[in-house]
Amino acid sequence: MRKVEGKKDRRLIMELKTFSIYAKNPEKGQQVKSQVEKQGFKYSETFPDFIITVGGDGTYLEAERIKPGIPKLLVKDSLVCFKCHNEPLDEMLAMIQAEKSQFKEIIKLEAIHDKGRLLAVNDILLRNENPIHAIRFKVSLNQDEVDSNLIGDGVVVATPFGATGYYRSVTRSTFSQGISCSAFKP
Repeated sequence: MRKVEGKKDRRLIMELKTFSIYAKNPEKGQQVKSQVEKQGFKYSETFPDFIITVGGDGTYLEAERIKPGIPKLLVKDSLVCFKCHNEPLDEMLAMIQAEKSQFKEIIKLEAIHDKGRLLAVNDILLRNENPIHAIRFKVSLNQDEVDSNLIGDGVVVATPFGATGYYRSVTRSTFSQGISCSAFKP
């Protein structure tokens, strides 16, 4: 497992002129698209400067999976959206135009296994294929061994973004900085 730092976005805020929409509800996405275009931003499906996600935390996660590394503006259209902004969209867009907005860099996890590589913003869960058998595994962070002999049903590694989701349901705890790892033990 490896903590992947996002690239520092050194573009000036004034360069954020083009946007794309990723919406859970396509009708709501069209409404937001019209609203954003009225404020002078240009729509670009292929090369956006930023992406507006309309939905909840899961909508953001899906947008980041499909178009990683492009700044995202999270607009709430869901019952669950802990990471969404509370300001009205018009105010957030005005802040971007006035160069008063800031981007928050989010930690990503990388898991390398025999069949490939996984990247995640929230958490990575490793489980045994057959739930009636325990597995032995080791966990490393940035090539430093955390534990060399874990025995259990699996392990979940989470970022602060994922700390309020599956990680919380397994561990009954949350955290706000760094990353955390917890093994499922019988």
